[in-house]
Order: sequence, then structure tokens, then C-alpha cells
Amino acid sequence: LRLIAGQIRLPAVIPLVSGVGPELGRTGLTELRARLEQVMSGAVTAPLWLRGRAMCVLVATGGKRAELEQLAAVAAPAVELACSYTDVFARARRHRPATAAAEMQQDLLPPRIASLSGGEIAASLMPAYDVGGDWFDHAENPEGAWLGVADAVGRGTNAAAISAVAIGAFRAARRARRQLEECCGEMADAVGSLGESAFVTAVIATWQVETRTFAWVNCGHPWPILIRRGGGASELAGHSTLPLGLSLGQPAGFQRNERRLEVGDRVLLYSDGVTDQRRSDGGILGLDSLLELLGAGGERSADETVIAIAEHMRAYGPAKLADDATIMVLAVTS
Repeated sequence: LRLIAGQIRLPAVIPLVSGVGPELGRTGLTELRARLEQVMSGAVTAPLWLRGRAMCVLVATGGKRAELEQLAAVAAPAVELACSYTDVFARARRHRPATAAAEMQQDLLPPRIASLSGGEIAASLMPAYDVGGDWFDHAENPEGAWLGVADAVGRGTNAAAISAVAIGAFRAARRARRQLEECCGEMADAVGSLGESAFVTAVIATWQVETRTFAWVNCGHPWPILIRRGGGASELAGHSTLPLGLSLGQPAGFQRNERRLEVGDRVLLYSDGVTDQRRSDGGILGLDSLLELLGAGGERSADETVIAIAEHMRAYGPAKLADDATIMVLAVTS
């Protein structure tokens, strides 16, 4: 937490480990209140909730929580809207200055935490700051939810520019009501138009709550990982194609994979910056380490899963990442 405004005496920074990027899920509420109680006994708190995530927290020295929560409910959409017109909140959330590539990268991203029909999504992009090629995206439409995780070739502003074209094509295809395979074809054409050296690896997916069907197209990217409610984690292998931009870009060239999920199941989409993270001893974390962590973790929410992976990476690797690392989790709740 970082203090933005107010007259009460609070530390400028209050550490939290249960956040996903600059957002807090409902599972982090207990830690939030415990931390604030440590620095201000009797404080009344009300997170600004918006579709399952908190962007800010109101803190008062007294009064009724219900009244503060009513104010927070009105303030949440106002703060979200204000972020398009001021840099006040963006400045407060920064740990360090960003490069142009990192700034472009972060501006592409949707909310890190979101509720959706029959499930919840949490995602995090841990930037290497001088790379800028990773992105994630999600949206819920009447036909179902769309998810995507991708990694553009290269570094710096070139990688960020390729990413911007890819995510733009993804959103344009969704909004034009394209099918999953057609969407991938249009993304491939857009990336391919940038030249022979431009390509993007990606997993593009949909979630249908009525049938609990998770469908995905793998374009040269790490396979999704299924985490079962009862324990165990395994790759969702299947049909795969070349990275976007290296294929012909025709719908027939992309083939979907499908899997029916159960309540309590989770699906992880990630970039190779996670498994290729260097350990302190010079090795890499690797897929086996990730599967072991996920399979033995018990039942976690989407944001708890993202936090656990990020903590695992920080515990075994250097503080500075060599490559962007992106994590997205879909958790089935009903």
C-alpha cells in the first residue's frame, strides 16, 4: 500500500504480499486489515472493489464500516475513470522508473483480477523492464470469455511494438465476433505484415461457462497447465501451430483443443520467462519445479495461485529478471 492522500498519520508504504501487481483480491483482505491494525489500531477500512479487485483502500480513524463501504462503492468506478485523466495513481504505484518499452507494455494490459461468469481470472506480468514483449488479455462477452497470453520476439521498443499489433488484432477479432481459429488467423496476418523477423508465440483461449469448456489454440507457446481440484497438475498438450507471423494466417491452419473443466479446477497460461527463470545456482526453475509447486499447493483461488508462482520465482532466482514472466490463471468457481 502507498499513501496517496489524507490527513491521518500512516506510513508512506505498507508492505503487502497478497497483491497481484497493483491490485488486491478478496483473499488478501485479511492481510490488509492485519497490516493496518499494526500501524493504526482500531482503523476502519473499506477497499474500493470493482469486479472482484480492489485498486485502493479507504482508511478512517473511526466510524462505521458500513458507511465507509458505501462511500467506497461509489468511489471505485470514479477512481477507475480518473486513471484515464491523471497520472496520480500511476505514479503512486511505481517502484522504479519504466523504460518506454515497459510503459507501452503495461498500458496494453487489462485489470489483473476479474470476476466472470462461472469463474475468476488473475494475471500478473513481471517485467524485465528492458524487454517488453509479453502481454496478457481477457474479456467476457455474451458468447463467453476470451483469454490470451503471448510473447513477442525481440527486446525493447521493437518487441513492445510487435506486442501492440498482436493484442490490437486480438481485440479487433473478438469485437468482430470471430471464431477462435479465425481470431488466430487475423492475429497472424497482422504480425506477419510487420516483416519476416516479426513473430509472436501465444495461447489464445475461450471459456464457455454453460458447458464448462475451455478451448485453446497453441501458437508455438508453452502448453497450458491444468491444476485439478483434488491435487495434481499436468500440461494440456494437443495440437500446436507455428508462432503467429510465421504461419500462413488462414483459419484452417489453426486447430482448437478442448477440455471440460470441473468446479475447483484451474488453468494456468504462462510465458517461458517463468520456467526459464535462472536460479541462484545457475540452473533454471524448469517445468518440473512449476508442476510440483502447483500440484502440491492444495485448493487456491486464482490470485493465490498467481502469488504462489511469483513467490516461488523470487525465492529461487535473482531479483532482476532476464526475461518478462507472465502468469494468468482461470479458476472455475461454479
